[in-house]
Amino acid sequence: MHTEQTQCKRCGICCTKGGPALHKNDADLVARGVLPIKMLITIRKGELVLKPDDDVPQPAKCELIKISGTGKDWQCFLYDEDVQGCMIYQDRPQSCKELKCWNTEAVEQLIEKDTLSRFDIIGEDDPLYSVIREHDACCPCPDMEELRNRVEQKNELELKYLEKLIND
Repeated sequence: MHTEQTQCKRCGICCTKGGPALHKNDADLVARGVLPIKMLITIRKGELVLKPDDDVPQPAKCELIKISGTGKDWQCFLYDEDVQGCMIYQDRPQSCKELKCWNTEAVEQLIEKDTLSRFDIIGEDDPLYSVIREHDACCPCPDMEELRNRVEQKNELELKYLEKLIND
């Protein structure tokens, strides 16, 4: 007799595949220090990302703030291998609350929607706010999909152009 899964088995597979993207509902976790800024990374709009439902990197449609990963497999920084669980389970981010490995429909609805950005975290009165805005204006994220296509063409002129972009 086969019984259908209805609750988490605490296998940790979801945590070992990377940290979650944060949503507006998670801003309080950052503000309270549950998720320290040093544990977070930014993926800028346009950078290539692996989405949970696809194995081919695609450009992010919006800025993403994610919990940093560790190790070569980029497991979530907050995953504790010894207990196969989250170190902040009671205060885990929205994506983690919504994820049910036996039914991913709810978490899929969150992908690139209502995401937290750097500006939601630091606020306009923070001195870094204007620095980040200026950096984004001076160094916009290139169209990574276009760059990937250029590299795949292996055209010498294109490769020299890309090398110049990297070195400048």
